Amino acid sequence: MQGAALPSAPNSASASVTETGSTLLFPLISSWATDYQKLYKQVTITTGATGSGTGLADAATGTVDIGASDAYLSPTAKSQTPTLLNIALAISAQQVNYNLPGVKSLKLDAATLVKIYTGKITTWNDPAIKALNPGVSLPSMKIVPLHRADSSGDTFIFTSYLNAQDPSGWSSSNVGTTVTWPSVPG
Repeated sequence: MQGAALPSAPNSASASVTETGSTLLFPLISSWATDYQKLYKQVTITTGATGSGTGLADAATGTVDIGASDAYLSPTAKSQTPTLLNIALAISAQQVNYNLPGVKSLKLDAATLVKIYTGKITTWNDPAIKALNPGVSLPSMKIVPLHRADSSGDTFIFTSYLNAQDPSGWSSSNVGTTVTWPSVPG
């Protein structure tokens, strides 16, 4: 049985749609909203870059119509709020940046990143980093790992990656938009 056909345009009555969430997706969604409102002046779309966690929470409570996130809804979240849907909109990439004077190229694998973010590797000249970067002169400088403190889809993506690549080093219990980051000196 097929579903009903979707209208090709909104009706002529005025309508409003609210969205909050992902700061990564905000420029894209904001651009889409602007272009849509040029075509359909009776529709007002309000967007907000509040962070993925806030977007999901606002959508779950009905505060907004759309909660944008780089993180997909977990099975638990879907069962708690069955009216929410995962709708893929875009693909993004992440990278790990470093600020290391005199070093133009540095290789880090997931196991090494896990050790950096758990405080098991604390200096740039650690043997594990040296092994990945033969011939690179690495200083004995302290590593200061940075991460987002707010609820973020980027945090979800990064912690999912760490867990998928090294589950014994990064527990699945520490994957999410908001995580308890290990206390690392510096």
